[in-house]
Amino acid sequence: MRHLLRTATAQDHAQVDEAFSRFDLAGAEGRAGFLAAHRGASADCLARGARSEPECLDMVARLAGGGSGRVSRGGFDPLAIRYVFLGARFGLGVLKRQWIEAGGPANEPLFDETGPGEEWRGLLGVLATLDPESPRAARILDDARAIFAIFALHASHGTTDRLEPA
Repeated sequence: MRHLLRTATAQDHAQVDEAFSRFDLAGAEGRAGFLAAHRGASADCLARGARSEPECLDMVARLAGGGSGRVSRGGFDPLAIRYVFLGARFGLGVLKRQWIEAGGPANEPLFDETGPGEEWRGLLGVLATLDPESPRAARILDDARAIFAIFALHASHGTTDRLEPA
């Protein structure tokens, strides 16, 4: 399941990276837009049923957010949420260096000092036990792709408003 998730969401992940690359971290406006897009996407995920997942709650808290309080029926599968949000912590570690080099404040709360390490390994262990042909695996994949789409939309639109993926 881990391999399936990584390969099946590679294009979605690339779209998120491309959308966020439009922010010029060298300027205050670019840094503000970058943070606003993360804040909006994280809060949007909360509103869609990610309220119980600590990874999403942690990112929203670090962005001084909170959710809209609306939870969609069913919500996202917790493993999809963990996959995207824990994976994002790896990418944020790389971006933190770029952020600081571009003049952003070193103490920006989005850039947590700890990587996902043990949590990530635990998630990969759980994913390894899932049958990639199962209905749950299909839901995890669909939900992970939807979460990536939410982040790409917020980065493309530079907004904290709730947006609907196509």
